[in-house]
Amino acid sequence: MSVLMPPTAGEFVDVLKGGERPCFTGANEPGLTCTGAQFELLGGLIDDFNTATTAQARFARVCRFMVEAGAAEKAAGAQTLAGGSPQTVEEYTMVCGASPETVYLLEDYPEGNEAHAMTLAVGVFRWARFNANLVDAKVQSFASVEERNAAGRELGI
Repeated sequence: MSVLMPPTAGEFVDVLKGGERPCFTGANEPGLTCTGAQFELLGGLIDDFNTATTAQARFARVCRFMVEAGAAEKAAGAQTLAGGSPQTVEEYTMVCGASPETVYLLEDYPEGNEAHAMTLAVGVFRWARFNANLVDAKVQSFASVEERNAAGRELGI
């Protein structure tokens, strides 16, 4: 638990944008109109993350941030990468798994998720996964909501 987030949102975004493999890849994408709202959520995340006393509490806070940031993305409307088509989020929810360290982030992006993959929120998640080693993520895509829900039923969610 020695890895902390930088103390301010601006400093954290600088970290997310830097390095050989930046976590926040859409920092210079003007069509990601959700960035401002997601940036506003960082202060609370940083404070809670840096004062958490367990890895599980940190993980739970990152997951809560992801849901809040997904709502901010949905409220901002379609996200458009340079030269791309508008993409919207229809649903972004978190479902707890059978054990306390397992959660499922359920996302619906009917036009594709390339824009979402470049958002500040995903940058934070990448940082938690690759820099803080807090998350072991397995990403799985489905052709439809129905197919995803059927897989969820098999997992008991």
